[in-house]
Amino acid sequence: AQLQRTTDRWIALESRARAFAGRYTGPDDKLLPGALYVTLAGFGGSILARGRRSLVARAGLPALASLAAFAYVYPAMSYNVVRLTWRDAAAAGVVPESLPGAEAAAEQYRRAKDWGAQAWASVQGGGK
Repeated sequence: AQLQRTTDRWIALESRARAFAGRYTGPDDKLLPGALYVTLAGFGGSILARGRRSLVARAGLPALASLAAFAYVYPAMSYNVVRLTWRDAAAAGVVPESLPGAEAAAEQYRRAKDWGAQAWASVQGGGK
């Protein structure tokens, strides 16, 4: 009976964790290989930080390397984490609804992306 209760609690905990992670994961995210890459990037940052006297560098380099790897390996998930965290913080009144100039920056990004796609198509088509 005790084993059954423990198993049931474990399964409930696992299903809650999956539901929580499901808010953030993208449809094509493969969790295990990406998690290994992010961990290895953190280890690499730790190796780079060895011998540095600055506490900021020793703590910051592994974290920065892991964050950069996370954003590279999980682009959809990192976008969702930032978006949902900002939304929840704005709902709590910690940060403004949007940053000043965010709409203009988003429009500028869309234009640059369109221009890049047109330039790439021109290069592939031989300038036709």
